[in-house]
Amino acid sequence: MVKASASKDWDGVLVGTSAMVGEVSKHAAALQSSTKAFLLPHHHSNFHARRHSKSSKEQVVIGLIGDDSDELTGPLTTCMSNLGAVNFTVKTLSQVPVEILNLLGPSVRGDFFATKLSSFDIGIVWTQKTVGPDMWERKPPQRLVNALSVGIPVVAYAGYAGHQDVAALGHKFMQLAASSDELCTVLV
Repeated sequence: MVKASASKDWDGVLVGTSAMVGEVSKHAAALQSSTKAFLLPHHHSNFHARRHSKSSKEQVVIGLIGDDSDELTGPLTTCMSNLGAVNFTVKTLSQVPVEILNLLGPSVRGDFFATKLSSFDIGIVWTQKTVGPDMWERKPPQRLVNALSVGIPVVAYAGYAGHQDVAALGHKFMQLAASSDELCTVLV
């Protein structure tokens, strides 16, 4: 995809991460092309401004967002407990009920996820079950941007360039972690 984007016939290419900007620029130079790459930041799908309501819950709800959530629940819960954390629960998106009849367009799917995300006190945007050596540069930060859009602090996987791009802009509202052990210590 990146090599094809640096065509001699194209004036510009919109890409999803800053790492992709660098790759397109590198290939354009190799082809002696003047093709320019432009970063098009991701926009959230929270069109109805669903927000986290700060209630006086007894437990902090940590929400795991992503394909590998089920595999992270147990180790994260154990690690946090071992470090002395109390009064928390870890949930995945699939464990959050949503009243489907209350969802609104234009993106019902976006409203579905925004409604679920707003029930968390802290979001964890972690890895996905996609494989491939170039995934770090191409994985878009859509889940991360959506979690931030409901007003919750987020810890995101540092291995994706898109997450690093968002962190550069939203560093006050999120942190990056490179491993599940680091994730645990950031939360506690």
